[in-house]
Amino acid sequence: LPSSVQSAKRVVLLVLDGLGADAVHAYNLPTISSMEGGEMPTVCPATTAAALTSLVCGCLPGRHGVTGFRVRVRGDVLNVLRWRTQNGTTVIPHQFQPLSAFGGALVPVIAPAEYERSGFTQA
Repeated sequence: LPSSVQSAKRVVLLVLDGLGADAVHAYNLPTISSMEGGEMPTVCPATTAAALTSLVCGCLPGRHGVTGFRVRVRGDVLNVLRWRTQNGTTVIPHQFQPLSAFGGALVPVIAPAEYERSGFTQA
């Protein structure tokens, strides 16, 4: 973390899904470029599902198990944004990924309404 936020009581983390550092530099985005902090590496695989779960749980995909948008579960393929398999079975997020987001603290999140009570948000 930047030194200016290490002793902060509250921090805002702005996540712009899919906007890589290369695009920020290539398109000369002065407001974003001037923000304190810097580039943040991602995880492998570099998918939204794996990266956001790692970010909020504080561990790598190998530990939390969300290794992409689609994950093999009991001989079927789970879509982790919908938490349903290809066969239509609903998977309980906390049974698949039991780690607490943000250390169990409740934090405000701004995201599309369709994800407000979704399995992806719960996981």
